[in-house]
Amino acid sequence: TIWFYPHLAKAEAGFYAGFIASSFMSGRTLSSYYWGKMTDRYGRKTILVVTLAASSVLNVALGLCTSFPAFIATRFLMGFFNCVPGVLKTVISESSRGDREWEQNTMGLVFGMWGAGFLIAPLVSGWLADPLKQYDNDFVQHSFFTPMFRSFPFFLPNLFGAVFTLLCVVWLAKDLEETLPAERLEPLPAPAFLRLLMRRNRSGSRQGRYKRVRSE
Repeated sequence: TIWFYPHLAKAEAGFYAGFIASSFMSGRTLSSYYWGKMTDRYGRKTILVVTLAASSVLNVALGLCTSFPAFIATRFLMGFFNCVPGVLKTVISESSRGDREWEQNTMGLVFGMWGAGFLIAPLVSGWLADPLKQYDNDFVQHSFFTPMFRSFPFFLPNLFGAVFTLLCVVWLAKDLEETLPAERLEPLPAPAFLRLLMRRNRSGSRQGRYKRVRSE
């Protein structure tokens, strides 16, 4: 907040920080019902991959924002495309096939990792943020990337988040089994390359990763 408004007193920064937090949750609140309906039409896996891919792009956009209104708008869109918690609960419940113990253990593991992310992400962000002020070495101070570090001091943490999210997209597209029955799936109204990406594992088979995990 202070980077956007250098003359802002620290005591007033909290007011603007509130907009940052609320904009994300506002977007998420407005889109939750919509994404739930979409998963019942196009599949859990499809919507997870699409929304996570959008989140990856928006992470990069967030790091390139040069004004507070643009930052708030991007945060709103990040919240709008955040449907992971709700969809994951559905995927886990449907994958359990009535095995309550497996469902409870898997739910605890997934959302335990969610909490761990809230602990680790600030550490990584603090390590990567504003490298020109933090690190006095030639790569940071006198390299091809120095102008970018100067213009966008908080780009690196967002780039790290974008790359990590993109890796998750590839992993989900490759290994996650679709849990919505095949007879209920509708074709995704998307570019051909995206439909091709999502075609794999649309048979509705449960002979995938979740079954193997449960059998171990």
